[in-house]
Amino acid sequence: VGSAAAAAASGGGAEEAAVGQQHRGLREAISSLEAAFRREALQRREVELEVVTRLSEVESLAHSGASDLASLEGSQATLARQLAEERRARESTLSSRMSELADRIEAVRRQLADVLLPPG
Repeated sequence: VGSAAAAAASGGGAEEAAVGQQHRGLREAISSLEAAFRREALQRREVELEVVTRLSEVESLAHSGASDLASLEGSQATLARQLAEERRARESTLSSRMSELADRIEAVRRQLADVLLPPG
């Protein structure tokens, strides 16, 4: 009977050791999962930060591009006005010169008529 009790006690110790081993295994698995979760959360935050940074860069580029476009459109409008003014000025100058030439031609024609056709 004593040996049966000793065998039962020793079996209980083995069972207790097995349960302890299972608990340690579970604690290690939980620790490993927690570490993996923390790593994944950290990676997710890094990705989110990268996305926010890239989005900020894209928004900045878009704003800069819109500003550049507005500036170019303003420059284009200014150049168009300047070209129109220059064209009007050249047309006016050309018209004035043509009028002067017409007057000179008329004066020369009158002089020739006076020389070729004497009065009377």
